[in-house]
Amino acid sequence: MLRSRHTVLCLVIAVVGIGFAGVGVQRLQAQAQAKAQKTAVAVVNVADLIAKCQKNVEFQEAAGKRRTQLQAEQEEKQKKINKLRTDLDLIGDAQSRSKMERDIIEAMSEFQAWQQIQQQYLLRDQRAFLIELYGDIDKTVASVAQREGYDLVLFDTPTPDFEQLNPEQLVQAIGNRRVIYRGDQINLTAMVLQQMNLNYLNRGGQ
Repeated sequence: MLRSRHTVLCLVIAVVGIGFAGVGVQRLQAQAQAKAQKTAVAVVNVADLIAKCQKNVEFQEAAGKRRTQLQAEQEEKQKKINKLRTDLDLIGDAQSRSKMERDIIEAMSEFQAWQQIQQQYLLRDQRAFLIELYGDIDKTVASVAQREGYDLVLFDTPTPDFEQLNPEQLVQAIGNRRVIYRGDQINLTAMVLQQMNLNYLNRGGQ
């Protein structure tokens, strides 16, 4: 009876041992397979995407028109201030002259405040647009990378003209580089740009 129990116990231990051994083999196989698989890496030139995408082209055109309009408004306001100064020279009595001087000071203060506000509006709009645009880039890069089978996408920056840099600038430029070498076949910039413009067109250019 004791021998029979001992035999059963040995069989159980053997089966459990085989099970653990099987798990261990599977784990080693999985690790070996993971090591054998290479990470697919690509690069994207984000500066090119920002400069060339249709969404940014249209935004910059609209911003240029807005700056031209503001320039015209600024010149008109400046003309009014200059006219007040000219009129001041024609005033003889002290009371009228004092009032005109106050008008000029108020007009100049309003003009300077207007300039500062308009500049803040332009900077705010530019900042909000770039944040939104980078969000579009981020999503499109992820979509294209997944579609094309890439696991990792790095920033790609053009090689600076080292000959034109002083030693301090040279060290900084080298330190700022994210990719030292990459093959042309892993550059997804053109593909991402095409997809971004297509997405923008499908949204009606909004």
